[in-house]
Amino acid sequence: MVAEGDSPVQLTFSPTGLHLQAGYEDDVASQRLPATLTGSESLTVAFNPRYLLDALGSLEAPEVHFHLLGPGQRALLTDGPDGTHRHLLMSVKPLV
Repeated sequence: MVAEGDSPVQLTFSPTGLHLQAGYEDDVASQRLPATLTGSESLTVAFNPRYLLDALGSLEAPEVHFHLLGPGQRALLTDGPDGTHRHLLMSVKPLV
């Protein structure tokens, strides 16, 4: 998925999976991916794409866990259920 510069990447987690969106107004790229959400019916959070890529690139496991407190809150990314590698990521204002 490609978007302009520092356009935030919005992640919407729901029981049906993960919906990624990036861009502004009429120029929005989106993609749906499989994901499992526990502890909430749905949750939307956004990140700076560079920081998100750095965090994901630092994890080597085939599965990534997002420990989310809520919109506008920080997220802890771990490399699977045991969480031996951790990466703290601050969220940004979601897309409008």
